[in-house]
Amino acid sequence: MLVFLFGKETFLARRKLQEIIAEYATRHANPVHLRRLDCSTVDPSQLQTELQTNSLFQDKKLLIVQNALGNPAIAEFLAQRKKILETSKDIIVFFEEGDPKKSQPLFRLLQTRAKTQEFAPLEGPRLRKWITQEFWRYGVQIETEAVAVLQKEIGSDAWQLSNEIKKLAAFAKSKNSFLRTKDLKPFFQQINLETDVFAAINALRAGNKKRALELLCVRLEKGDRPLSMLPMLSWYIRTLANPRVMHEKIFQTDLAIKTGKQEPAVALFSLVAGL
Repeated sequence: MLVFLFGKETFLARRKLQEIIAEYATRHANPVHLRRLDCSTVDPSQLQTELQTNSLFQDKKLLIVQNALGNPAIAEFLAQRKKILETSKDIIVFFEEGDPKKSQPLFRLLQTRAKTQEFAPLEGPRLRKWITQEFWRYGVQIETEAVAVLQKEIGSDAWQLSNEIKKLAAFAKSKNSFLRTKDLKPFFQQINLETDVFAAINALRAGNKKRALELLCVRLEKGDRPLSMLPMLSWYIRTLANPRVMHEKIFQTDLAIKTGKQEPAVALFSLVAGL
């Protein structure tokens, strides 16, 4: 059996691939039958071996073939082996992220011979329906108005939406498993805080401390507390070559704020200026 998954909406495409793998795992206890090949790093001979190797114990093999259309040599090799693909007793899943060239012989072969599913970017009513269904996965209901607000604030990136929905669902389940528009305000405040602080971190990486301090000042003017920014700055410090000294600075800043030895904003600015 041939399966062909492709499209620009990579989150949904990858989720479908994982569902296929999970379903196969429940039916076949032996993991030796699951094989993956990334065609950006293999040559035709390796692929030929996989296509000709039969599964053990009469079980069907699940072969995941990724990026075949992005490798001209592999794409041509597979297109010339139409009969082998069509008569294989194994499950062969072709997985392509993005929008492959539809004029390729292999694409046309898969589109006509495989169970094909294209994952286009979600937008409009389809996106709002998906957001609602994503909350249902966690046993949470959400107001129609709240769905529209979430879509407007976060956009249509399914990867980011999925992450934020997971956080919101956890919050909602701690209440009554129903999410209202009013529940989103503190959530978006946190998102905006994280966005600005990480923008400040990127400015620090670029050596632009002035810009980093300006961004942090914006957050302080909006009422965010310096202590809420320290964990994110701590994450940045872990990426540096000499984090031990910097962690000590974070600790001392945290201590100075909590003990009242230094005004919070001043302590934060002093820390950033010294990074």
